[in-house]
Amino acid sequence: MGQLDLSSGQWDGQPAVFLDLGTSQTLQSAPDLHAALADATDRGLPLVVDASAIEYLTTPAVQLLIVAGRQLAASEMAMAIRTPTSEFLNALHDLGIDPVEQGWDLEGDSDG
Repeated sequence: MGQLDLSSGQWDGQPAVFLDLGTSQTLQSAPDLHAALADATDRGLPLVVDASAIEYLTTPAVQLLIVAGRQLAASEMAMAIRTPTSEFLNALHDLGIDPVEQGWDLEGDSDG
């Protein structure tokens, strides 16, 4: 797995960090995802996660996203999931995770 890139931009009228998850996040890619999320949360800005291409999402990736979301919430920063695929949402559902209960903003739907 390759390193995940962060970018900067505007979200909801304010500076934000953007992270594209690519097509899959697995146990093998977890160290790269962890590093990217740690870097993103250290920036002290809202995080927008692009999940529009996700075809496969495993439990370790979901756990890392939950931790990042909680760290951001503790700093009163938002985390948004942009255009989640049905595979992304199904992976959360299979684990009993409700993204809204996690405090994540959901933007759009890449499958519909």
